[in-house]
Amino acid sequence: MLTIIYNKLIRDNIDSIMTEKGVKFSVRTLEDEEYRSALLAKVVEEAKELQDAKTADDVLSELADVQAVVDVTREAFNISVEQLENEKKKKEESRGGFKRKLFLEWTK
Repeated sequence: MLTIIYNKLIRDNIDSIMTEKGVKFSVRTLEDEEYRSALLAKVVEEAKELQDAKTADDVLSELADVQAVVDVTREAFNISVEQLENEKKKKEESRGGFKRKLFLEWTK
């Protein structure tokens, strides 16, 4: 039987789903520091999946995944919704948002 190595954070019910399907697997509970590191890696993983989305439904699904990981990452780092919103507003005020659709091609 082929063993596939994942070494990544998974959703809370995946172990139950694999058990129901008769899949042999190994999971462990991460310590806080390792968990925060795994969350940051998960943000990148989910963002890459969003980048590869082809349809509006795929984008919706992947955005939901990204949002879920962002939310739990915020919590794991003890960042409130208000703090995140304030930081977002601060950046928009100083550097702008993304609504103008500007795409930097080059500089000299």
